[in-house]
Amino acid sequence: LITKGWINHGPTSYFQVGSELGAARIADTGFHTSGLVRYENRRNETFYGIGPHSSRGDSTSYIQETTSVGAKTGYEFSPVMDLSAQLLYDHVNIKNRAHDGKGDITQIFAGQNIPGLYGDSLLKLLLGLTRDTRDSKEDATKGSYQRLSFGFTEGVRSSPARYLTYQLDAAKYFRLASPRRILVTRLFGEFNQPVNGGEVPFYAMAKLGGSGMFPRQGQTARGFVYNRFSGESAMLLNLEYRYTVWQRKEFKMSTYFFLDEGQVSKDFGTFQFNEFRESYGIGAFLSYSQFILLNFSVAHGDEGTQFYIENKLPF
Repeated sequence: LITKGWINHGPTSYFQVGSELGAARIADTGFHTSGLVRYENRRNETFYGIGPHSSRGDSTSYIQETTSVGAKTGYEFSPVMDLSAQLLYDHVNIKNRAHDGKGDITQIFAGQNIPGLYGDSLLKLLLGLTRDTRDSKEDATKGSYQRLSFGFTEGVRSSPARYLTYQLDAAKYFRLASPRRILVTRLFGEFNQPVNGGEVPFYAMAKLGGSGMFPRQGQTARGFVYNRFSGESAMLLNLEYRYTVWQRKEFKMSTYFFLDEGQVSKDFGTFQFNEFRESYGIGAFLSYSQFILLNFSVAHGDEGTQFYIENKLPF
């Protein structure tokens, strides 16, 4: 039996409540199925424009409310591999487009086509294949993960949204002669393709910026503010070297150095090498039994320096 209920809250910025009910290992097989209901309120979402040439100086803040109802099913081939399908209905409400003392999005980006500006009702079909052989989901020292997903989104109730989504997220953890020295490589790619004149809503586009995805949506590009870059396509490379400087029983203190390279664009055919945005930095984290207790990092890019304090690693 699968029973889940949750409330996630980030002060002044994020609230989510939801529940899921279903069953796993049906008839002693790998089949699983469940239904879910979720409500999400993002109170301080910031938008900087679309494409690689957007300016941080041009920004607006808005509130996004999303109510979701759906069902999913799948098959777990083994403890490390799962295939799943999900049918989801989202009602998205975009409001207060001049929120938090910033100008209205229709004025700051006047003359630009900002699809999804007034919200949408969306029907989504999502397919995903996941393989994860890491020795820990939080502080891996070996193994890898690969996540492949495909989605089709159709706007309903007069929404012009209609697009396909392809996504790859893969990482490999290398031990360099010792579990104290770990090299991590991660590749992320996303492509949203409009279908038959449809649109990709701006809030559903690929996003880069920040450290980790929760509660924000931007993929890890440290040194830039959360959700700094938005586009129909995105490509990102993360390189990180981790070194354990102290260990006592299950406690461990590690330092790390990282480099992030990413870019958003209209599609993969328009990516330019000279338009990749680079950031680099250092960090340290404390873990217990491979669970992260505290993670601190500082990153620098061409738009300044960002500091992060978290209780997990971004990947």
